[in-house]
Amino acid sequence: MLRLLVVLAVVGLHVYALVDCMRTQPSLVRGLPFAAWVLLVLFLPVVGPLLWLWAGRPGADDPAVRRR
Repeated sequence: MLRLLVVLAVVGLHVYALVDCMRTQPSLVRGLPFAAWVLLVLFLPVVGPLLWLWAGRPGADDPAVRRR
């Protein structure tokens, strides 16, 4: 049962990060080019989504994000 919860958590994180990445405007992405972030999230199951949420996603303090 614990293994199922871990798998569901990893899949949920992966789907959330991928959808969030795809919905973000390419001009607001930090760190790497947009296509690199999409590939990173797709091909690195745990590390990619965590890196996107930590380093690639636009922050709340970004002025362009507040205007949306």
